[in-house]
Amino acid sequence: MLSLKENNPQIVKLNANNYSVWKFKMEMILIKEDLFHLIEDDTPSQPDEKYIKKDRQARAIINLCIEDSQIIHIKYETTAKVTWNKLKTIHERSNLSSKLFLLRKLYATKMSEDGNMNEHIAQMLELIDKLKAVGEEIKDDHIAAFLLVSVPKSYDTLITALEARPENELTPELIKNKLTDEYNRRKEQDSDRNLAQAFKTNVSFKTRNQNKNDKFCTFCKKPGHSRDFCYHLNKNYGYRKRLPFKKEVRPQKSNESQGQNRDRTSVCMQIHEKQNILNETKIKEELQNKNDKTTLSSTVYNETNPTTFITDSAPIIIESSLSDPKHTLLANANTRSKAKVSFFIDSGASQHLINDE
Repeated sequence: MLSLKENNPQIVKLNANNYSVWKFKMEMILIKEDLFHLIEDDTPSQPDEKYIKKDRQARAIINLCIEDSQIIHIKYETTAKVTWNKLKTIHERSNLSSKLFLLRKLYATKMSEDGNMNEHIAQMLELIDKLKAVGEEIKDDHIAAFLLVSVPKSYDTLITALEARPENELTPELIKNKLTDEYNRRKEQDSDRNLAQAFKTNVSFKTRNQNKNDKFCTFCKKPGHSRDFCYHLNKNYGYRKRLPFKKEVRPQKSNESQGQNRDRTSVCMQIHEKQNILNETKIKEELQNKNDKTTLSSTVYNETNPTTFITDSAPIIIESSLSDPKHTLLANANTRSKAKVSFFIDSGASQHLINDE
């Protein structure tokens, strides 16, 4: 007794796309069960009971190995041979549209550079087998040509070498073997290359870690980096790996801003020996007593009075006092506005610090 589960291998049920494979496997099952003659030979005019029993077994095997969508085609058939021929007629239509569809698909099938050669060859041979099933005979030299033109351009060297062979040697079997061998060779090369790259990366990582451990920061007293890369020393500018720290460059002021700054008055004062701010009232009193007053009144340097200078604006009064030699006073004035400005200057530096543009 036939048991599809226990005694027969599992096969994919017949659908609209797998008739060629299903037909081959179903023939093997019927041969195994000694039932193939029921679909191959003609049905006798007066079958005996034994023949009828075996015919029912063959029909049951066929009907149990098709999908539900195919049952409608053979639901009311009563013999195995009629059932088999009905399925063959439906799925092996030798009309022009089926041939054109399969031929177009065969011509358009191309293998990508990273594709699998074994799967590609299997797909090509399956299409060729379907064409044969619908009555389109394809010669061996055409099959060899289909296989060669469907591989990537990187196989051109191999194709050129194969084309140099005699035509009688270019069989589909030879082409399949050569393409598969070349594909396996490339896979081994890629595997070796990836292994070498992984080893190189591992060595580089170890070397980098070793070099990192050899470094010691003299600022924070911690290993792993040098003083130039210390975050604590350069935290205002952020940590930049493998790059020296540089202060941010401020953008230059525009001409308009520079013009505004030139219109402003700037004064610089420096006092030595613990006295930061001079008592202006006290110095004015000393100046009045000594009558030490000079006035900027002309536009040219006055040789008779070395403390007299010119401005394009209103006169500027410069008051100086040298009563206390401990005081060193520096002043710089640059103004374009009409205002009275008082300076405390050193007699030896006045000519250099007062700026007149």
